[in-house]
Amino acid sequence: MEVVVPKAVAQTYANLVRVYALSQFPSWRPFAYRFEGKASLLSTDLFVDKPLNIHCEFSRLSFEGISGENGAVLSEKYSVGSAFSVGELKANSNFSVLGADAKIAQAVSPTKIEVYYLYDVGVRNESENRALIKVDSNIVVFSTRHSKLDAFGFKIDDADAANSRISFSGIDDSVITDSLTGLQKLFSA
Repeated sequence: MEVVVPKAVAQTYANLVRVYALSQFPSWRPFAYRFEGKASLLSTDLFVDKPLNIHCEFSRLSFEGISGENGAVLSEKYSVGSAFSVGELKANSNFSVLGADAKIAQAVSPTKIEVYYLYDVGVRNESENRALIKVDSNIVVFSTRHSKLDAFGFKIDDADAANSRISFSGIDDSVITDSLTGLQKLFSA
């Protein structure tokens, strides 16, 4: 789908439509991790990798195959030998995990990790996610962005001297149309 807008606002407009569209699709995202031993954002007793790095590796993946309602929380426990990979996650998860095989975490010695997943739409901050579970010194909680549309993008070209043409790709035109309608309602309220 293509949209023509004044050049001065093309980038902002395209980003706004993209972010709005992405916020309309629920997905499972990892938001908290329980580690054996004490843990903080930058360290944990039994892992070589920082919890922040582990979260980044989990966040590169898509978690499919389990239906849910917005706000649903699930947790899964995984045993970790010296290293924990995407392949091991795929073999031991109830989710259908999508993503290339790579190392997720390296442990000092065999241990366990419990990962909490949230099914929701849009963006949730760390405080909102923290309120979903009982948190102790072994749990690290992160903010989340829920979206299933990784391939959704846009390209901006000149339409004429004063206007730009935004071409959206990787998504059905009806989603763009619905997003434009939703944004119009937001700004006309």
